[in-house]
Amino acid sequence: MFSNPQIVFLALLVLWLPGFSVMRFFLGERKQKSRGPQRLGKKDVLLMLATFWGSVLLSIAMFRGARIFLEGRLLVVIYALAASIALAASVDLFIEYHYPLDKTKGQKTIKTFSSLFMFLTGLAIFVFVAIIRSAPGSDNRALVMDVPFRGEWSVVTGGRFKFMNYHHGNPDSQNYAVDFVKRGYIGASRGKKIYAPVNGLVIKAVGDQKEGVWEPPEGNIVIIQTENGSHVWLCHLEEGSVKVSVGDEIKADMEIAKCGASGGADLPHLHLHAEKNGKPVPMLLGARKKFPIRGDIISGDID
Repeated sequence: MFSNPQIVFLALLVLWLPGFSVMRFFLGERKQKSRGPQRLGKKDVLLMLATFWGSVLLSIAMFRGARIFLEGRLLVVIYALAASIALAASVDLFIEYHYPLDKTKGQKTIKTFSSLFMFLTGLAIFVFVAIIRSAPGSDNRALVMDVPFRGEWSVVTGGRFKFMNYHHGNPDSQNYAVDFVKRGYIGASRGKKIYAPVNGLVIKAVGDQKEGVWEPPEGNIVIIQTENGSHVWLCHLEEGSVKVSVGDEIKADMEIAKCGASGGADLPHLHLHAEKNGKPVPMLLGARKKFPIRGDIISGDID
């Protein structure tokens, strides 16, 4: 674990931030005994709260956004760092309120700028993460659908922006497309049952495409037309596993195929996207109506 210099540096920060705050607490307590109670002005309180809320917003953004960019041990350390920042901010808030220290004019100026900088930085990062995690606005209403698999699957590409979604602009109708893989070993998705995520009419069903033949790129596929005219695509299905035919009326949660690696797939996974009149439709999955983005873990019912 400690062979990576990045992880070592971040692990030291995890230990240092709350440790330094605790040390300040004991120093403040010692000085307080000799100085007696101190009064805080409104500006002091506002700067305290600015620093605290900036740290809290930064911590929340790290918890909510780290999985989009990181994984493995580095992700775990980032989560620990977020927790340590929140803890240190809480201790510092207590210290500043109960044990205020006399400051020179220069120190007060530095404190003002550092507090505002922390708040604006935390707020900006929080807003950034909130935007990239939110469902996009669209002329077409977002489509609420059931999770099309069982167990826990990871989103390997997905979201509203190109930097997190390979399918964005490739073509535009797939701007909100998602690729899912079953969590576990590489290839764990192969042969897993796939279920209809919506009620509708099957308008395309192909199940005879062999794995390793890259044309057409979607491979074995089922397309379901919903009542409002949206088309839901489920692609790269296993050869010979498609259980529905064109013209079938199907219900959500009905088994329709198995996951495979047909078409332009380099490993077994499920490609899912919705479109209407050639335009992308955002998808909201499950009871929580979650817009899936890269790094998310989506759970269906237990296998």
